[in-house]
This record gives sequence, structure tokens and C-alpha cells, in this order.
Amino acid sequence: MKRRMMALLLFATTTLATFAQDTTTTAPPPPPPASSSTSVATSTMGFKGGIGGAMYAGDESTAKGGFSWNVGLVYQFSGESAFAVGFQPELLFLQEVITNEYTLLGQSTATAETRFTHVRVPLNLKLALGSKDVIQPGLMAGLYGDYCFSGTTVMNNTSGTIGNLAGFGYGAVLGVDVRMLRFLCVDVKFYYALSNVLKDDPVNTRINSLMASVTFLF
Repeated sequence: MKRRMMALLLFATTTLATFAQDTTTTAPPPPPPASSSTSVATSTMGFKGGIGGAMYAGDESTAKGGFSWNVGLVYQFSGESAFAVGFQPELLFLQEVITNEYTLLGQSTATAETRFTHVRVPLNLKLALGSKDVIQPGLMAGLYGDYCFSGTTVMNNTSGTIGNLAGFGYGAVLGVDVRMLRFLCVDVKFYYALSNVLKDDPVNTRINSLMASVTFLF
């Protein structure tokens, strides 16, 4: 009898210990630490305008560069990290001016001013260093395509229209910029033409330009 009581007591003790172990709640593992990466890409648009100088790169010895200007829209897509890679296409309306000096009747000289007006689309790859909220210098390079839809020559208060415009053109662009306080950007760009502005012309008629612009981003 005594042995039976001891066996029954041992069985009850073992059963209670097993039940208590099975009903114990195990604490879940801690969640992984949140990522500290700040390289989220953002996009913004803006309006820009600027002035500069056109540089004649053709074969006419009397031709010289003149004034140039541009206005248009900018789209920026880039990362938020301290070193960011971005893409910046633009849609610009611009004008480049070339001047020619002519001698009249072997005595007096006259200056002819030719104004070429374009719609230009630069496609820029951009590398930037720093914070957009404070100051962020950058370097950009790319290609552009444009369409010259107007050419006008003015001399002695008389104007004439150029009829042999090449129309579509293309080239390369290289520049630097500084973005400040996120909404303001100042850039200087050099546009190198790879095509002539005139067609069926016996001389080379390329026009390069150097422009400084201010962009307001929103």
C-alpha cells in the first residue's frame, strides 16, 4: 500500500511539472533595429532663368559671339544622402546672338546681329555632395537636343529672316551648380554644339554658349 501511494505521488508531481512547463509563455524576440539609411530618392521641379554669352565656332572670320539668355523648367530626381547621384532634365527656351561686321563701300562699317532662338532639352547626370537643406555643390554632364525655330538678322534698323535653318540640333553640356536651403540653385553651364545651326551652308556654323542661371525649386 505504501508503495502504491509513493508511486501515485511521484506521478502527480511529474504531471504537474510538465503542465506548468507547457503553459509557460515565451517572450517574443526583440524586433530588428530600424534602418538608419537616409538615401531615399526625392524629386522636385522648378523654374529657371539666366544670361550668358554665345561663342561662334564656325569658319567665318568676321563672326563673333554675342549675348545669350534662357528661361525654362527643371526637374530634379536625386538621393538624400550626403553623396547623391541624380538625373536632371530641363526644358529651355533660349536665344543665342552672333554678330558680323561688314565694310560698306570701302569706308564705313556696319554690324549685323543674328539672333537664333531655340527650344532645348538638356539631359543631365548629376553628382552632388552635401546637404540640400544647407548647401550642396554638384557637378553635371550630359547631352542636349534642340530645335532652332527662328533666325533673324538685323542691320541698320532693317531685319531679315534666315531661311536655311537646320532645325534640329544636338550637343554636349557640362556644368557645376550649388543648391542652397533646398529651394534655390545657382548653376553655370557650357553648351558645346555638335551640329550646325544652318543647313546647305558652305561654312561651318556651330554656336557654343556659356550661361549662368538661377533656379527656384518648389
